[in-house]
Amino acid sequence: MRNFSLVRKIAVGLIIVLIVLTLGFIWGNSLKTKEESSESSESVSNVIQVVVDTVFGEDVVSVEEGVVRKLAHATEFAALGLEFCVLLIVIKQESYKRYLQILPIGLFVAAVDECLQFVSLRGPALIDVLIDCCGFSVMTVVFIAIYAIRIKIKSKKQV
Repeated sequence: MRNFSLVRKIAVGLIIVLIVLTLGFIWGNSLKTKEESSESSESVSNVIQVVVDTVFGEDVVSVEEGVVRKLAHATEFAALGLEFCVLLIVIKQESYKRYLQILPIGLFVAAVDECLQFVSLRGPALIDVLIDCCGFSVMTVVFIAIYAIRIKIKSKKQV
């Protein structure tokens, strides 16, 4: 990072802080008791139900807590994947290979996430690891696609 400008160094620091906060959020939720976790999911489900009722009308669409929990898993890991992709851009390490190399990070974080549930006496589930990895991977693949389009546009402009 010696050749990086002060702005780039600050950006790297901020992204790393964001990654650490996201990991804290993910793993903090896994350390909640079953009751605390259910209470959090119920609160989020209720808020989503109010929004859905406002958009579609009451009792048209029912928001299921289990679905909300699974979507939350995918979403928080998609956010983490996005953060790692942005970090690669800021440290100027963007390449197809680099983006693919971050995929195991998603798997590692997901595995740790589920293992932490043993501590809180909750039942870890392999399906949750798969959902987490899908969220992380989908975001990374979207970024690879954007990167490929960007490279193609840049090469056409140089011609």
